[in-house]
Amino acid sequence: MTEYRGWSKSRTFCEACRYAWRGMVFGVKAERNMRIQLMVCVVVLISVVLLALPPVELAVIILVSALVLALEMVNTAAEELADVVKPEWHERVCHFKDITAGAVLLSSLAAIFIGWLLLGPPLVALVIG
Repeated sequence: MTEYRGWSKSRTFCEACRYAWRGMVFGVKAERNMRIQLMVCVVVLISVVLLALPPVELAVIILVSALVLALEMVNTAAEELADVVKPEWHERVCHFKDITAGAVLLSSLAAIFIGWLLLGPPLVALVIG
């Protein structure tokens, strides 16, 4: 992995995108939950395509999926930073990590509920005939 140049801003948009991509790859490699959520997103998106859901419902599924993945990356970044700032256990750092994890859980539960609302009826119709 390329070393950071320091704390200066990216010089170009392409450079900023490279750093962002590197961050996403790090999140996927470093976090088991990120990999699980990514796999669930892929399965759900394939299901949406196979069930031929309307474009608006596809957009909603993409939006909530992106929200869950983005919050997982924010949670990962927060945990990484907290571990650097305060490597030993501290109650407030523990609260900080729990709160960011709670944000991921909340968005995941909302995504499950929305997914069931949008995918449930077509799946039930497919199974029942």
